[in-house]
Amino acid sequence: MEGKSSKSLNWVRIVCVLNLIAFLGIVLTVGHFTGFFKKFSGNEEKSAEQEITVQNLTIDTSAETKSDAAEKLADRNVYFAGINDGPISKGVAIDLVNPKENEDIYLQYTVVDKATGEDVFQTSLIEADKFVSWVPSETLDTGKHELVFKEQPYYQVDQDTWLPLTSGSNTVVIEILE
Repeated sequence: MEGKSSKSLNWVRIVCVLNLIAFLGIVLTVGHFTGFFKKFSGNEEKSAEQEITVQNLTIDTSAETKSDAAEKLADRNVYFAGINDGPISKGVAIDLVNPKENEDIYLQYTVVDKATGEDVFQTSLIEADKFVSWVPSETLDTGKHELVFKEQPYYQVDQDTWLPLTSGSNTVVIEILE
């Protein structure tokens, strides 16, 4: 009987040690992810604000924020038109469209030859629900071309300020036919 109780006691000790190890593991993990232990390490992370040293500068108190633009664009989407792969005859145009859903957001297209990295064509700003026609055979030779159509949207904050928004791009292979 004494051997059985000794074995039971050993199992109880083993289970207690394992529970203690598991508990310490949980405490250390939670402490690590919450940053609890950084307080005691002396290696506290400093925010960017704490690191900035300003000398001989003054703050322009007349400066204003442009929060109106941020508020107006907060829940908005920018819509991009897709360009498809395929053959195109000489003299035929590709319409570079700014979808009407963009309302007061303008688009600028830049067409880049993927092989050379050179700009092949670029538009000015295009109003929503309008397009610019580009005739690839006027700027490219006959044959296959891998082109990147970059679409850069802009929002007009005021008369002189244009805010660039997140851009999109579309890689296309077109073949200009004889």
